[in-house]
Amino acid sequence: MTLRTFFCCLYAVCCLVLLALLMAACSPAPAVVAEAGSAPTRAAAPTTSAKVAQRHPPTMTPAPARRATLSELANEVLARLAAAADFSAAREGDAVTEGGLVRTGLEGKVRLTFTEGTIIRLGPNSEFIVAEVSPEAAEPFTRLRLVAGQVWVILTGGSLEVETPVGVASVRGSYLGVSYDPQTQAVVVTCLEGECGLRNDRGEVALSDGQSSSASDDGLPPSPPEPLSADDIKEWIEVNPEAEAVVEEVYPDGTPTPPADGGSGDSGDPLPPLVYTITNDCQISKTINYSGPESGTLALAPGETAAGELPAGQYTFTEGGESVMWDSSAGELVGRLCDEPAPTGGGQPKSTPAAVTNSQPLQYTLTHNCPPDPQSGASREGVWVWTFENVTLAQTFTISVNPGSTESGELPPGHYRVSDYDNTGPLESGELDSDRDRVYVMRCGQLP
Repeated sequence: MTLRTFFCCLYAVCCLVLLALLMAACSPAPAVVAEAGSAPTRAAAPTTSAKVAQRHPPTMTPAPARRATLSELANEVLARLAAAADFSAAREGDAVTEGGLVRTGLEGKVRLTFTEGTIIRLGPNSEFIVAEVSPEAAEPFTRLRLVAGQVWVILTGGSLEVETPVGVASVRGSYLGVSYDPQTQAVVVTCLEGECGLRNDRGEVALSDGQSSSASDDGLPPSPPEPLSADDIKEWIEVNPEAEAVVEEVYPDGTPTPPADGGSGDSGDPLPPLVYTITNDCQISKTINYSGPESGTLALAPGETAAGELPAGQYTFTEGGESVMWDSSAGELVGRLCDEPAPTGGGQPKSTPAAVTNSQPLQYTLTHNCPPDPQSGASREGVWVWTFENVTLAQTFTISVNPGSTESGELPPGHYRVSDYDNTGPLESGELDSDRDRVYVMRCGQLP
């Protein structure tokens, strides 16, 4: 055998041995069977895939989304239960989610109860959209969009907003009422209890227990807070049984008493609306705030006149720290701001403007409403005397008004110099024209 042949044979043997070793290593280990009395065999360690599987936490079930369930349906109630749902007649137990819509007919009513317990009641001829419903149950937020009508909210937690085209009402715990009239573009907010508010592009007002505010599409901020009326409180209790206990807490001494005649005069006829005409004779703009059955603001530029009507009742008009109370039953309210007084000390009287013809009679209503002295019962001011000097006709007219009385009438057309006095001395004086001016004045601007 040659040396080369020897090495070839040796190489082949090595390859066979190596192949046998590899095959032995890849063969499965023989099963180990424990004999009786022997120690148990330790189980093999889990594979890598089993270890990964053990580290995965169990699957958590997501919390259900907040929704509102319909109940207490009366007459016509329509609903769109979700943003993509069809619009149809609502049924007891239907659930409304974000994007849903609820609408009531002429006599329709419905209650919505959210997952956390918040209650919303929708009045007749009303419609709102559930614009936003946050998923957090601990501190929920809800945003409604009131298209028309009236809603009452009893909030059990978190916060809620009611949007209207002219303002946004808000509440944090707990009783909020919102009404919106799309024809008059006016929103009225009542806060029976809790922290409420009303805001628009011009400002914001905070409301607390037993207060209300309003806003409209007039470019002005919401009206200052006003006490709830007896009718407001009565409506709260009639619509929301849950409010009865709250009313007793907010009004421990009793709720406001409505007028004995139910809003009518002594004759039983409805009270007339308050008609007003207010002119700004000042050199600067003036703002008048008024409050009563309706609240709002009048903004007058120099030389501008505001005229209109307000619902019947007693009002307080405030400008520059001064207030005047006026009842619609006293007739039309006519006022002038910064009316120029008559000159004194030999000055020349103001001439009649050429544009004023003075063909109409001068109308006046003078009310002596000053309170009597609590000790003597007599009026400290005494008789209130007005002097109207008609410069055009060279005639003078004197009107005397006793305490507690009202004198009304007409005087001939013309340009007048006017002054008044009582027991306290001279009061005010000025000049006016019968065609453009009317005199409606209360001796004491604010009742005690």
